Amino acid sequence: MVVAYIEKITNLEIVSEVENHLSKIKIDTPLESGIIEQWIEDNALSPFPQFVNTERPDRVISGLLKGKLSIMTEGTPFVLIAPITIADTIDTPDDYYERWFIGALVRILRFLAMIISIFLPAFYVALVSFHQGLIPSKLAFSIAASREGVPFPAFVEASMMAITMEMLREAGLRLPSQLVKQSESLGVSHRRVSCTGWVC
Repeated sequence: MVVAYIEKITNLEIVSEVENHLSKIKIDTPLESGIIEQWIEDNALSPFPQFVNTERPDRVISGLLKGKLSIMTEGTPFVLIAPITIADTIDTPDDYYERWFIGALVRILRFLAMIISIFLPAFYVALVSFHQGLIPSKLAFSIAASREGVPFPAFVEASMMAITMEMLREAGLRLPSQLVKQSESLGVSHRRVSCTGWVC
């Protein structure tokens, strides 16, 4: 295991704190950097990441030049970078390879998308459940018509929508590629049969 940093840029107090955390690990062989991350993070119950886990050398070098330190583990291509901020979690090295205007615009759009994804479900639940008077009349009638057959309150509906989106995302990531190809071919075959009139 290697802790890399630039001496005249990185805060040495952070380096000593990380080395202190690493010295308390009581396992024979750390198999992956994610295991080390769980051992040395300050707050295990925090929903926010406390390290950036990356396998891109350019991102590691960029972090070192910004005064961060990196933790490298033998046998895995992933490197931990610390300390981080919220901006580091939505920042990518590709933004710096474009012109400054395009890179800044992409970062702003990414930040706005994060804010919308966090607050829009709560905003929808608050409007539909408690502040119907703030909704324009035509939109209120449209929402009421769409929710007419829904047996759940708006909070349960929004929660189920978020859980369903996460399940679909995980299924897309974990599903074997052969199964995806078979399901796509079945969908194409069904569409062809429907078009020829065999299934009505």
